[in-house]
Amino acid sequence: MLINPLARIRRMKMRTRRFLIALIIFAALAGWWWLSRPREMRLVDVRPVAIPLSASYSKSNSDYLFVSAAYYNPPYAVISWDGTVRWHIVPPKAVLPPSCAEYSRQYNWSLSPDGRFFTAVIVQGTIQKVMMWDEGRLLGSVSLPLTTRPWRGKIETFLAKTTTLDNGQVFCWMRNAPGASIYLIEKGKIRAKGKLPALSGINPFSASWSIAPDGQALIDSYTYYRIVMKDNVLSFTPVYTTNDNVARSLVTHDGFLVNDDGAVYNGQGWVSTATGWHLLVTPFDDSFDPRHSTVMQVQSREVEFIPFHLKGIRILDPRTSEAWGPAKRKSYQFCQSTFDGRYLLAVETPGEITERTQSLLYWLWRKRLIPERLVDHKHEVHLYIYRKPGRLCASLPLIEDSGDFSVQNPRTGQWLGVWPLSLSEDGHTVRFLSTEYEGIEGYAILTYKWR
Repeated sequence: MLINPLARIRRMKMRTRRFLIALIIFAALAGWWWLSRPREMRLVDVRPVAIPLSASYSKSNSDYLFVSAAYYNPPYAVISWDGTVRWHIVPPKAVLPPSCAEYSRQYNWSLSPDGRFFTAVIVQGTIQKVMMWDEGRLLGSVSLPLTTRPWRGKIETFLAKTTTLDNGQVFCWMRNAPGASIYLIEKGKIRAKGKLPALSGINPFSASWSIAPDGQALIDSYTYYRIVMKDNVLSFTPVYTTNDNVARSLVTHDGFLVNDDGAVYNGQGWVSTATGWHLLVTPFDDSFDPRHSTVMQVQSREVEFIPFHLKGIRILDPRTSEAWGPAKRKSYQFCQSTFDGRYLLAVETPGEITERTQSLLYWLWRKRLIPERLVDHKHEVHLYIYRKPGRLCASLPLIEDSGDFSVQNPRTGQWLGVWPLSLSEDGHTVRFLSTEYEGIEGYAILTYKWR
């Protein structure tokens, strides 16, 4: 039987074409898999930093690290991520009046979002002194009467609250009574004074007012006021009243307000109704930077015990109502986003089975049925970097121990305790602070990158 040569050639061409098509599809799938897999973050820089205090409290963003000896107590310092100390402040020692209990708060403070201006409220006998600094240089101070209140059969201090703006102005208000005084202070001098709006039916000591990041508005539980200054007098013009309690809310740099149930307002009033998504952070955490144009929300949060459980995380842009979240539906215990909301850093929570096993071991140890060495609080977790609209870009293995994190030194294999975590604005760099890096006494800044 004769075989047509042309038919044979056509069959060979068809086989070659099919092979090439299959090869192209395989290469495309392999490329897609390679590009979609998370990159490993690499340690690219270790830099010593001479922090001039023993820091037990810190807060950070992509620009700087703020540290203090305790949450309220001095000394205070701001450190750039290149390791330089921008400023270091040791304010005067507080002096409690004899009538106040020893546990009374003696200091309060606020920091401008850019880290330049710092305000401290310090008890000085029967007065409280409001002191202001510019990059560590004292601008001046204002003395106000000290407010006290009865508490558990004793008398304790109730310090003024301050909000420090990027232009150096400070709003300072006393919460001792409805209609209490509010001051606008600049360069150590009172520029204007007014009376806070009365909050009917609310205990003045538990009343909550907040100042918008631009200093143009004041928000109480249900009302948004425009701040007006005329002839050195502060007054407050109601703009709108909300249906939702906005005492626990966040105000972005462009004036949008998001409350703890997800309702959104702008400078004129209501924009969208409550969604049931809760704020991940609130002003009471001191962890929200008003330079953000977006807010982080969660569907549910369990923050009574460590590690925290934050489920259903997303980033909301209140200007457009657009939201996005991680493609991996996990439970997380720590999150941070860039100011523009394009990147999200999230540290996962240990698996539920791991936690239940640990809880059982802990219970058995408490009953003295097993030795303590069997109760291990350490868990392997991962730090993830996500990019809008939810793509997983990078990961870094961590060890979590009762809310504390450790990263591995790639040179020695040693696990180093680190805190805090800071995500750069381009989303490609994560920085840690550690006191355990080999060869460096004191603190070191560890920089990890992915690309």
